[in-house]
Amino acid sequence: MNGGEGCENSRRAAEEAATWFLRRRDKAADAAPDAALEKDFQAWLEADALHRREYVVFKRLWSGLDVLERRKPRRKSFALATLAVLSLIALASFQFALSARAQVETRVAEVRSQLLDDGTLLEIDAGTLLEIDYSPWRRRVSVVRGQVQFTVASGWRPFEVLAAGASIRDIGTTFNLQVRHDSGRVSVQEGIVDVIPDSGAPARRLFAGQRLEYRASDHLLALPQPAPASPAWREGRWVFAAAPLDEVVEEINRHHLRPVRLHDPLLATYRVSGVYEQRDREGLLRALASVLPVRLEENGEETLLRRR
Repeated sequence: MNGGEGCENSRRAAEEAATWFLRRRDKAADAAPDAALEKDFQAWLEADALHRREYVVFKRLWSGLDVLERRKPRRKSFALATLAVLSLIALASFQFALSARAQVETRVAEVRSQLLDDGTLLEIDAGTLLEIDYSPWRRRVSVVRGQVQFTVASGWRPFEVLAAGASIRDIGTTFNLQVRHDSGRVSVQEGIVDVIPDSGAPARRLFAGQRLEYRASDHLLALPQPAPASPAWREGRWVFAAAPLDEVVEEINRHHLRPVRLHDPLLATYRVSGVYEQRDREGLLRALASVLPVRLEENGEETLLRRR
């Protein structure tokens, strides 16, 4: 699925969630329950995890408007609240059409900062691809690959990040997220985040000074570990702790124009540890050749790592 299709599916699910919520709330005011409506609703809910997520988000939004019901008769209150939400959706949808959906991609060796309309700051590492999808009742960023430091602006709309088969929900914070294939690494500098796997595994709450590594297939998330005060990449460093060689090669290729390639895929299983300067490509390659059974071969426009 491409970025445009993903955003459109998300938007459609959000609109359907709002419709289902309002229909069910309206029917709840009647004396007799509508079994057919509930059956159709459950079928819609179970059809897609995106449906369940959007329904919960809209339900949370609505709870902030319940004060109207305590001030007016029920029917009148419901009409006023419905009008308030629909007015909110109409206004926000206009803004959404202008700037709420975007795809951001950084090139090799390109690092940039991007300030979103709500004041959230994204500091984006090289070789990163993400999709911004803001709706009238929630703020969402999907990280397809790469690394982003989030400084989330406060707001009444919830903020969440989708990455590597999980949702990272912000509770007023600054956090870093790295995505590689089906795995994610989250570290929290300020505030709190909840990591909620799509697999159905129990969520894990992270506080400032904690980090978590996970995979999309995890059925039980690991315990949080201590996190550095600042992500290493923000200081121009790589920190590898028994990282597979193919991951190290990917990092080099995200930050340097001359690519490195493994001649033998079996080399990917070698492990690398240490702290290296990102700008010193040659120094890292020499270090790899000195500690691993590999040799460097300059070949045209790339560097090959061959088995010795």
